[in-house]
Amino acid sequence: MGTDYRAPGSAVADPGEAALANVMSGGDEQWPDPGTQDDRELRIANLQGLVHAWPYDAGVRWELGCELIGAQCWQEAATVLAEACELAPTDGDIRLDLGRALVSLSCWAQAHEQLVRAVELRPWCALARAELGYVLLRQGRLEEAGAAGRAAVARDVGSALGRLVLAEVLQAQRRGTAAAVVHARAAVAGWPDSAWGHTVLAEVLLDTGDYAGARQAAAHAHELAPGWDRTAVVLCSALGEVQQWREAARTAERAAAASATPWTLNALGWALIGRGRLYGAEQALRRAVVLGPGVRICRWNLACQPRASGERARLRRPEELEDLDQGPDERPARDRAPAGPARADERGDLPLTDDHPTAITPPTSPSTPPPTHASPRELRFSG
Repeated sequence: MGTDYRAPGSAVADPGEAALANVMSGGDEQWPDPGTQDDRELRIANLQGLVHAWPYDAGVRWELGCELIGAQCWQEAATVLAEACELAPTDGDIRLDLGRALVSLSCWAQAHEQLVRAVELRPWCALARAELGYVLLRQGRLEEAGAAGRAAVARDVGSALGRLVLAEVLQAQRRGTAAAVVHARAAVAGWPDSAWGHTVLAEVLLDTGDYAGARQAAAHAHELAPGWDRTAVVLCSALGEVQQWREAARTAERAAAASATPWTLNALGWALIGRGRLYGAEQALRRAVVLGPGVRICRWNLACQPRASGERARLRRPEELEDLDQGPDERPARDRAPAGPARADERGDLPLTDDHPTAITPPTSPSTPPPTHASPRELRFSG
């Protein structure tokens, strides 16, 4: 793990002997209250000693795995929890935590397998269903993700992760916009430090025409995760809808400078069209098409970009582009208009970056660590 979890200054060569002696003597000085990193490292050191002393105790391995999850040592946690599953194959709690560790490692197929088994072993557990819904969402299996999210909310109306999965599914499927707003607001209320939650809320509010609310939610999301493409793109879109083009262009410029992707460059081009800087917009959009030739919204905005001197774009967010599959260049020029960068049905999905750990649901028990980052899904802005 790169960290020595033995107690500092310990003269005992075998940590198992020290931990076993401490337990047998009734001592509790090695188990301080949680609160500091040193405390966690000490607890991990003691649990590693107990694993060495009692190698066939699944419960000790489970507790060690939970502590490693809390320390964000995902690979080590997955290894320990996999060993615990071998010792206790019918324990749903261990499989749930193993699935969560695998989610954080982006091992989607393995996480799906473990979480399906956890749901079978603990059908009443909302957390297991919500985590399964998140994995299905990341795999692009919207119908199944929606079913898992609904099952999680049915078992626990306060399941922030379950509601967030539902909101994402409803918005991606372009149906139930009002319900998506309800689920997104409830998720944000239960998980206020989730950039993912505030981003989804901003997107569904954009769809309902509440541009002021969308701007507020997008700004909060961007504060929580300033380095994430999706928050920058959604904020750019919300700022454009309230005609704050200068700020929209600045947001997109910073995002494109930090990470030049088809989606940040498309947002920059769209914002520059709004400002009337048509040459700069064309250059940004051409670069976006080069980087992502399969991202349709970049091609669309480039085709719609007004080229006449002094011409101003008629900016809107079309409700539907039924004939988008035939390509923007095949549509009559009079029907073309640049599309906002945060529109799901015509611009596809923004992929997650590996820089952001995956989402962890808010704690429901002492063994469940609090969320450290909100990691959005991988379903928006695909080509």
